[in-house]
Amino acid sequence: MMNMLIDHCLTGDVKIASVLHHSMHIQLDKEIPEIWGIGWHFKTAKALRDIGRFDALCIRPHRSRYFRYRVIHGIPLVLAPISFPSKTLNDMFIRDLSILMANLVKRLVSKEGFIPYVHGYRALNSAIILSNLKEYPMILQHHGSPPPNNFKSSFLPIYYPEKGVRFIVEHLLKKVRGVIFVLTEFERDYLLSLGVEAYIIRRDMAIDFKKLTVVDEEEKKIIRAHYGFPPDSILLFTYVGEPKREISVLKGAHLITKIYNGILNRVNRRINMVAVGVGKSLVPLLRSIGVHAYPYLPHNEYLSLLKASDLYFLPATRQIFYGGIAMALVEALALGKPVVSPTLIHYPEKKIIPHIGITPPYMDSEASLNKFVDALSYAIENISLFKVERYRDNIARYYSWESFVRDFAMAVNRL
Repeated sequence: MMNMLIDHCLTGDVKIASVLHHSMHIQLDKEIPEIWGIGWHFKTAKALRDIGRFDALCIRPHRSRYFRYRVIHGIPLVLAPISFPSKTLNDMFIRDLSILMANLVKRLVSKEGFIPYVHGYRALNSAIILSNLKEYPMILQHHGSPPPNNFKSSFLPIYYPEKGVRFIVEHLLKKVRGVIFVLTEFERDYLLSLGVEAYIIRRDMAIDFKKLTVVDEEEKKIIRAHYGFPPDSILLFTYVGEPKREISVLKGAHLITKIYNGILNRVNRRINMVAVGVGKSLVPLLRSIGVHAYPYLPHNEYLSLLKASDLYFLPATRQIFYGGIAMALVEALALGKPVVSPTLIHYPEKKIIPHIGITPPYMDSEASLNKFVDALSYAIENISLFKVERYRDNIARYYSWESFVRDFAMAVNRL
């Protein structure tokens, strides 16, 4: 059946196997999340096919005992059974382990001529794939995990198996033949310090600029009226969701109440705030103080609310330092919204940053929280100074799917 799927959907000369190391537990009417375009393994495969004319399929673990096969928007999706399908197993590190997925990827590469494109190379599944494919060229994709610093004692990996695997990956990365995409210059410098011989390209993930156009004031008024937001208020928007976590400390979900109250005390304007991805347990508290909070929204509704907003903010903590600029932030920029976020420091052209937003310090203390609220207050009071729409072409140069496919094609040519 696998061969039939491949033969039916993949006929080109360059075949890409886009591999995600973890399962996906987002509940969307009990359907497969990829149907809604969720998952970087799927998004990249679709862009490579639609824009680059590559043949691509995507693979990830799935909490079942059998392989499952689907074709979603023309992209073959293989769901590989995990090795320990116990509902009582709470260790996420072991729970997504799929030896069968690693074996399938090896077969696709060695027998079918696929190029492996592995997302998140510090995970256990990725380490197994890297070990299996040491003799083959590959493309690796960094997704924000930090290096295993501060775990130098030899006994620590025994008690922290995830950190132990990261040290193993360090050894494997030195032997990688091919290309590694990284989100930040800091990850690039770290890999170079290891003596990695693979070619390293710094680039972030991408968004669909063609579907995200700057909203005029008339359209914004119509959307606001639909949701009941006063036309004269300043509408702030943030996305603080994180896969597999109820409340994302990385993105500052736990700080929203303090930020909201701080803004109300500092700014003499009518303020509304929308917070998406906050976790179900936090929603009642935020709504009780006036924040329009949602644990999850379909992407179309999410974008509708983002279009209605005036300003995007992300209270990122230093734990997400290696995670790059954040694609939700880039979506806001594509819609012409100024942003306030520490992650804006990762924008490639530093001279552009003052025109599109403010970069307060990462949130790691009460002092940095106060600086963040001050920066957000300044942006609210001086919102007319930002001219994000003027730099939209510059933003697209780095974060469009067209630019991603261009860089990926260059990576393939280097293999």
